[in-house]
Amino acid sequence: MEIQGTGSGELFGHSSGIESLSTSSDTWAVGSLGLVTYDDFILTAAHVAAYDSGTGTFYGIGKPVYQGGEKIGELSAYIPVAPNTVNYADAALISMTSEVPRSPGTVFGEFGNYQIAGWTTVAVGDSVKKSGPMTNLTWGSVTHTNEQVPTDFGAYEVIFYDHIEVRLSNAYFAVFGDSGSAVSRDGQFVGLVVAMGMEYHWFWGYATASFGYVTKAEHIIDGLGISLQPSTGGGGGGGPGFPPPLELLVERSSPS
Repeated sequence: MEIQGTGSGELFGHSSGIESLSTSSDTWAVGSLGLVTYDDFILTAAHVAAYDSGTGTFYGIGKPVYQGGEKIGELSAYIPVAPNTVNYADAALISMTSEVPRSPGTVFGEFGNYQIAGWTTVAVGDSVKKSGPMTNLTWGSVTHTNEQVPTDFGAYEVIFYDHIEVRLSNAYFAVFGDSGSAVSRDGQFVGLVVAMGMEYHWFWGYATASFGYVTKAEHIIDGLGISLQPSTGGGGGGGPGFPPPLELLVERSSPS
């Protein structure tokens, strides 16, 4: 199975651009506006808003962020990612300009917006959804909750630990440009899409399923201190059980 980062590389597919983000005014999109937090920040992946893949370095705080060529905010905070260390999260916050309307808890989508309140954990077999600028609204099934994802960050390789794997048969759960998309279950935040992968038939070689790899909500909250409105079964400060150009180095094949 191949793994690729969803926020870098050549973009393809159709998008209205309503969810897309870029760190350059003349670049159409490099990733997704995940959601608006309850303390008025845009939450997305760090490699979308904070990382320069050309130089292999992170931008300074205050780096402008654009949508459709228009500045919508500036980089406010991010969780650093580095080689030869344990990386649990790929996430960043963008402070919005005064002209941008505040929409706390909103996930934007081409086929309509929806709300997320609180956060939760997931188990194998749970159904989750995400809304991204490239593949729009997709649903998938959780197949692993503690994955290690080796990732080429351009200048170096990193390994993300304790990530969620989501599988979708015969369709894309996420592709290039969907990084930073918010994943949810029953209206509660699960995490952010940060990478994708494909499963191929063991003999014929055609694609049989796609995968999304998700940074968990608990690691994002711990690292950035974001605010999510409390809700039954989860909450802004905790969830159930809590008082919180890329290639995978192995291959998987689907059964015949």
